[in-house]
Amino acid sequence: MPRSRRSIPLGVIPDDGECAKAAIFFGSDYSSVVTGAALDVNGGEYMPI
Repeated sequence: MPRSRRSIPLGVIPDDGECAKAAIFFGSDYSSVVTGAALDVNGGEYMPI
């Protein structure tokens, strides 16, 4: 496993399609009541406390 993936809890670096799915979610009706949220698409590498 490349070193950069070892630091990510899920062991996967998100690809463009996974990032696009997050953007589509925020542009859809499913996020109609979401306010002031940040969705980190990073495999758990950065998890703010």
